[in-house]
Amino acid sequence: MKCDRFIVDDGRHEPQIVIDEDASAAAGRAQHRARCSCGRMPAHRPGTPQQGWAAYAAHARHRLGPASRPGARVSLGVRVTQLFLGCMALWAVGYAGAVEAADVLNLAGVAELGMRAAGLLGGFASAGLLMVAMRGFIAPMRAGN
Repeated sequence: MKCDRFIVDDGRHEPQIVIDEDASAAAGRAQHRARCSCGRMPAHRPGTPQQGWAAYAAHARHRLGPASRPGARVSLGVRVTQLFLGCMALWAVGYAGAVEAADVLNLAGVAELGMRAAGLLGGFASAGLLMVAMRGFIAPMRAGN
């Protein structure tokens, strides 16, 4: 049984199927136990490699399952559109703030262009921070059920 790659795509839940020495000695044949790199996988009975994968998959689905927030049921297109509009709003606020600051300070020439450039860069930086902050909402850990 192969592990579904969408179950472990966050990088914190890597499967580790190992042979349990004590159970193997008691049973007289190799007994496998699944572990997870997160360290929070509950103990299960050792068995075949397929049973280990099944136990790991159940743990991963439990840890990485869809959120219970109402917003988690929104389609990907709507979430990307919301992120795009949020980024555009931050960029516009940064640029408008820079233009207003240049007017209030009576800047002209290179100083005014510098202030506008700083506003653009500030808006883009704010939009980038918004994308990083919202990545869990925009691209959830699981591809689907």
